[in-house]
Amino acid sequence: MTSSSEKNPLEMDSYQSLDLLRQTPTRELWSVVLRRVLHGDFRVDVERLGCEGFVRTNLSEAEPAWRAEIELYAAMEELAKSWHPEERRPAVYLERLLQLLSSFTPPSGFTRILGQLDMHGGFNIADETPVLKKQVLDLALEALGNYYTAPPADAQTDTGFGFYSGFLYNKLDDPQMAVHACRRLVELGMLKPSAEEVERTFQSYPQQMIQEFLQTFLVTRHTLSNSAVSTIYGLCFQFDYASAFSDSLHHFGYRLQHWDRPMLVAPTGDKCPMDRDLMKRYMTGDAMKRYITVRHRHAYTFGNAKLEQLGKAR
Repeated sequence: MTSSSEKNPLEMDSYQSLDLLRQTPTRELWSVVLRRVLHGDFRVDVERLGCEGFVRTNLSEAEPAWRAEIELYAAMEELAKSWHPEERRPAVYLERLLQLLSSFTPPSGFTRILGQLDMHGGFNIADETPVLKKQVLDLALEALGNYYTAPPADAQTDTGFGFYSGFLYNKLDDPQMAVHACRRLVELGMLKPSAEEVERTFQSYPQQMIQEFLQTFLVTRHTLSNSAVSTIYGLCFQFDYASAFSDSLHHFGYRLQHWDRPMLVAPTGDKCPMDRDLMKRYMTGDAMKRYITVRHRHAYTFGNAKLEQLGKAR
């Protein structure tokens, strides 16, 4: 009689292969499990935990742990190498695959995603709708970004980083990717927040730039938050989007306080002063009038609130 360890993993049902993986984690078993995840097996668990959570949960339960991790990364690289991004696939398949590549960053995943986006600007989605197309593209861009969350120490000689930064510069003129590319170039130090390219991208996509920059440089507490957010704020006055900036701040739980120097106030009450020199770059003519109006409005509101507090205290 054939033991479970001698059976072909492809002949087992999904959860049998998972049980065997935990006992004897091999590259072959990981490959079987990963491909079954992509094709919709373990659906309830994957929807509950997410692709990364599902894989990491089973990784933590496999013995020995060191071997399980080595074999997982070997299987992940094999999966990336065997992927043909130009093939027509359902959106859910691509979403799961991109989530796995984003989480575990096998080297071949980077070249596959970058090549597809550079050549075709997206993926061949079987059940494509505008919403699904954007979801898949956003996941692909996020996955690429996870290969370079910061500039490498050898940025000048790192070939992959050179291709990635070149790709981002090229996409500054792509309506689907311009805002993401601009934000990433600033984040990686390839563009200064005050660069001409940032202003040009803001003029084309103001609402998206406000959302993207606040989400990245303010909410995630990036080290460039002061200069990046101050630049966007200045641009908002120059092109009359100050109210949109304020609305986005409130959406993230922040607010503006205007005294001698404008401050960003976090939900915790922490304050971050804005960079006035960067803001002044954009404060000319009508922009300055709009800025003064906002400051006066803030002072009036704050003054009334203080008077009301004093009245109640009496």
